[in-house]
Amino acid sequence: MKLTYILTILAFGLLGCSANGPIYQEHTQSLKDSSVVYIYRPSRAINCCVAPAVYINGENSGSLKNGGYLVYELPAMKHEITVGDGSNGFEPLTYNKSLKKNESYYLKWVIGSIEELNLPALYAPRNYYLVEVKADDAQIDLKKLKLSRP
Repeated sequence: MKLTYILTILAFGLLGCSANGPIYQEHTQSLKDSSVVYIYRPSRAINCCVAPAVYINGENSGSLKNGGYLVYELPAMKHEITVGDGSNGFEPLTYNKSLKKNESYYLKWVIGSIEELNLPALYAPRNYYLVEVKADDAQIDLKKLKLSRP
């Protein structure tokens, strides 16, 4: 009986660590000469309660929960997007890109082995990555995710 109670509380606690917003919907661009950037994180049991901070041009712009995504509409220009701030053992990973107007970009933050991601050997060995993903592949991932909100 006690074990069932403890497991139930643990399960609900872990659910609180996951993204809890609405299921993925494609963002409708509303600003002229802007770009859309999706940052997402597939659901994993490993480090499920870690929610790295997301910074856009040095400004904290939310946190990326397990099984969640964030979407930003940004002016078409160069941006610095960083996931992580060094807390919980995850060093910041930064993506610099000149965004083109009316384009969408997909960044995947994933915890896992390099073999599982099929990344080129230039990536330093670690257990988390921030990679740009092709739209078709990202759409498959995103359909399983929820909006990451506080």
